[in-house]
Amino acid sequence: MTAPAKITYTSTSGDLNEFHHRFDVALETVRTAAGARHPFYIAGDAVDHGGEPLIDRSPIDTSVVLARFAVAGLADVDRAVAAARSAQPGWARLPWRERLVLLRRGATLIRERKYELAALMRLEVGKSRLEAMGDAEESADLIDYYCAQVEDADGFVRPMGRVTPVERNTDVLRPYGVFACIAPFNFPLALSAGMSSAALAVGNAVVYKPAEDTPLTGLRLYEIYRDAGLPAGVFNLLVGHRDAIGDPLWQHPGVDGVVFTGSKAVGMRIHTGLSGGWIKPCLLELGGKNAAIVMPSADLDAAAEGVMRSAF
Repeated sequence: MTAPAKITYTSTSGDLNEFHHRFDVALETVRTAAGARHPFYIAGDAVDHGGEPLIDRSPIDTSVVLARFAVAGLADVDRAVAAARSAQPGWARLPWRERLVLLRRGATLIRERKYELAALMRLEVGKSRLEAMGDAEESADLIDYYCAQVEDADGFVRPMGRVTPVERNTDVLRPYGVFACIAPFNFPLALSAGMSSAALAVGNAVVYKPAEDTPLTGLRLYEIYRDAGLPAGVFNLLVGHRDAIGDPLWQHPGVDGVVFTGSKAVGMRIHTGLSGGWIKPCLLELGGKNAAIVMPSADLDAAAEGVMRSAF
């Protein structure tokens, strides 16, 4: 059997020897770089105030320190939102086709770096190898998907019908401004890439906070967007503790919309908080039980395998 052309969450067949060989090489690369201190980024500038770092440990072996991160505070939330607000008008004025070129370049970079990204998630999240690679592959696919949505909508400028011959009607959608993207630990690259690329593709700027358990994966996404050519300030990375900067970020008056994936309790608090006064767009994906229904006609072996893989 030949190696699968693409690893997904359901990949179980094919010759995986080459996959495992390349994964082993990538794991060694990630392990060799482990333990370094990293900044977060605002308006393209590296920020490190010194002080006690956030320690990124592997859940597989908590004695393994993958990275040490500078910790953002309240003033950094203000700076990041201000940077995004400053950069957003120019990003929105950029023709939408040019925005998509940059984002698709990011998807290409993910595919080029997918083994290192998957190896990192194997160590940082504790994923199986196949799920980690599926996460990386889906990240690029999600960027491509949202780019295609903008393309299919012709940049969200559509001619409309007319009632009289002397009128011209056009339906025009415009970006909101600045989105706060607050990501979870379980699919740290795919969900981060999906929520951020959807906002970016239509001309919003982003302030991104990865989960405090997966800041290194968050940094790699920042580097991908930077290397793809996104202008400084369009995508800003804040690393810090959820209690210290999570609430101040989504509550910030300079934030025009929020995307959050995480617990129901936190998500409902965000929903309630954004419902007062001028309602802001709020996209929530919250925790659930992930139930499965197995019908009498199902392949029981495949169903058992799928339920087991879904649980982990």
